[in-house]
Amino acid sequence: MPTQEPEEPKLSLIYLMPEAAALLAAGFLSWSVLIVGFSLSELRVFPETPVGGSLSALIYILAIAGAASLMYVLMKLKLRSVVRNMIRLGVASVIFLLANWYGGIYLSLAGTTIVYGKVVVLTVASIVSATSAYIIFRTRGVTQTTFIVALGVFAGTFLGIVVPVFTAFVLLVGLSVYDLIAVYRGPIGKLIEETDDEELVGAVFTYRGLMVGLGDMIFYSMLVSNAMVNFGFLQYASSLVGILLGVYLTFKMLERRETFPGLPFAIGLGLALMYTSIYLQEAVKFL
Repeated sequence: MPTQEPEEPKLSLIYLMPEAAALLAAGFLSWSVLIVGFSLSELRVFPETPVGGSLSALIYILAIAGAASLMYVLMKLKLRSVVRNMIRLGVASVIFLLANWYGGIYLSLAGTTIVYGKVVVLTVASIVSATSAYIIFRTRGVTQTTFIVALGVFAGTFLGIVVPVFTAFVLLVGLSVYDLIAVYRGPIGKLIEETDDEELVGAVFTYRGLMVGLGDMIFYSMLVSNAMVNFGFLQYASSLVGILLGVYLTFKMLERRETFPGLPFAIGLGLALMYTSIYLQEAVKFL
């Protein structure tokens, strides 16, 4: 959901820095989890079938849509402090859960006892959560942006690893459609119009006058991570190129309009190039 401040200059490739850094970091993080070889369970609501995967994706989309709608309603009721506290609590909770999850994976390499290991992980997760939340909500500039982008990377990589391939595909396509509707006809666009970026800190970040949603970074990272884990480096690289091309096209659209959804172009091209690389790889095997 990128938004450009009024009277900004034309957008150039330098504006792709946060997205490029996030995608490279997500690729490395996914690769490192694969190297560890930790036994990972899939996050699914229904079985991984066309119907089951679609229903699982629908539940995730409805949850996201519900959260955005609730925030908009609270804003309309002049309960802005409630929205800010919701964002803060949500960000801190997500950081804690992610730190606990990643900590459990990497600590398995140390060969510590289960009880001792859990104590260490929970302690570190608490410190990381408190420190990161403080930096995100109490600092500004490059430091704040770095931590918000990092949150998007860790959250997106987690989803890319634990969400099955078909469910991930349906979820990303569905979210792209929802993003398009929500920005122009739904709660996201109305929130942008009626609030400033200071009120949504944690859910968005600003880079060179360009406001970008945390959700965009999460789902970009989710796509490249899912590609790396389930298909390989070629598909990861293909999806990365597709996403960056899509983000660039999105930014070009911002030269004509103040707000434009961040997912449709990026996710669409990312998926297209990823599956094209899969097809070409399979085709080469038969030559």
